[in-house]
Amino acid sequence: MKAAIVRAVLLACGVAPGCSTETSIHLRPESSATPATVAEPLPGGVALVQFVPRRPEENPMIAGACVDLTSEFVAALRSAGLFREVQYPVLSTHRFEMTMEIEQNGGEENPTSTRLLMVPTILTLGLISPLVTLARDSHTDVVVRLKVRSDVVATYTARTDARVEYHWSWKDVDLTQGLRACITAAQSEIVRKMIDDRERLAALLTAPAKPAAP
Repeated sequence: MKAAIVRAVLLACGVAPGCSTETSIHLRPESSATPATVAEPLPGGVALVQFVPRRPEENPMIAGACVDLTSEFVAALRSAGLFREVQYPVLSTHRFEMTMEIEQNGGEENPTSTRLLMVPTILTLGLISPLVTLARDSHTDVVVRLKVRSDVVATYTARTDARVEYHWSWKDVDLTQGLRACITAAQSEIVRKMIDDRERLAALLTAPAKPAAP
């Protein structure tokens, strides 16, 4: 009886219970929607020789499956066109003029406020869901070390946080979009920092190699 009264009140107020699947994503920092690219690549290729996590099961989970962060980052590098060639995977016996080491991690969780609000939302069978905003927080951290020959010439870092806000619904709500947006934004930020550093990297590549120590 009480549930029926609550439902009638919500309908009278023009609020449809449990039917909203709209979500909003808030990225920190905000990311440009346009991928960064260059017209002229650096005079050399790069090989990704070390990456963390090394095992697929250590990657973040999205929709019950692990995401291959390294392959996604390699795809972003190739799309940017900064390097003449991006080689991955490679054999440890290969020798390259430029090499790259990358560490990536990420995850997601429900904030305390959402965990507390889910209880009354479920107990009322979603009747109060239009009045309650829930959230899912995600983050991604990326660290890239770039070597020219055997020297580390640059270290690039990026961290992106995202919050997906939504209303509980009987319909499926895609909460994985927050972590996906984090991964894309953090990797894009690394690529942009490399592009901003292009002139210095080009000078290092064209400089004569240091003489070997006696």
